[in-house]
Amino acid sequence: MDRKGNDILVVGYGLAFIYGIGLFIYLLAFLVSLVDVNYVLKSSLFAGRFARIEHFQKQAMFLWLLFFPQWLGALALLRYKEWGRQLLIAMNLLTSLAILYKLKVLSGAFDFLPSAYVMVSLVIVLYLFQPRVKEAFAEASSTVNRRILVVDDDKGLLKMVKSTLSTSGYEVFTTTTGESGIQLAKKKRPALIILDVILPGIKGREVCVKLKQDEETRQIPVIFLTAKDSPEDVKAEMSAGGLSHITKPVNSQKLLAEIKKIVGV
Repeated sequence: MDRKGNDILVVGYGLAFIYGIGLFIYLLAFLVSLVDVNYVLKSSLFAGRFARIEHFQKQAMFLWLLFFPQWLGALALLRYKEWGRQLLIAMNLLTSLAILYKLKVLSGAFDFLPSAYVMVSLVIVLYLFQPRVKEAFAEASSTVNRRILVVDDDKGLLKMVKSTLSTSGYEVFTTTTGESGIQLAKKKRPALIILDVILPGIKGREVCVKLKQDEETRQIPVIFLTAKDSPEDVKAEMSAGGLSHITKPVNSQKLLAEIKKIVGV
């Protein structure tokens, strides 16, 4: 992994840990406050900071609303999700503005360093706005959009299709059985699955049905690539959840055109 990737992982893990610890402390204190009011108000962490337990509970809920999205964003950062980067930027800016406008969102245990928190938030935002960081997320998104799984028991065809797609810039995974195809689909989350009908064990149409019944894989489009080309066969493939049908022997240009039409790249 290059330095750029290491930086992002370090930031992601660090933010996830910090936000997670803060959320855990406030959640635990909130739950304790429902049982023992005095324990929270007199604790070393919150002593003298709240006149009434209701004030603490309101702040704890507000902090959760403020920092829970940032924790989710940090987790998404670890998987190079662009929405996670954007969420962290937006929430850090929102938190900084809230402090600057003296909304006291960080009163209580953290009110001794509000200005320092604003500085840290702005550093995080500036880091996530760096061109090299944005480029890393764009590259990750592009790679996922170009990830294709091919399931066929014909090893010669697999080799030919993989060569064709790889030459065109796609990241290709292959397997020869329906069972392993389902497992790879869950693990790799491809942008598209190319599926044969006649497979050892679970047949292609049943594989497609299982994929469409699973929340993890139901959104992945499926192209059936098969020698079975009667209208009844094509109808059965579409009923199973297929999006398109291509007849063997494979026409490379037609296959590439169909893939581009579906995944957009």
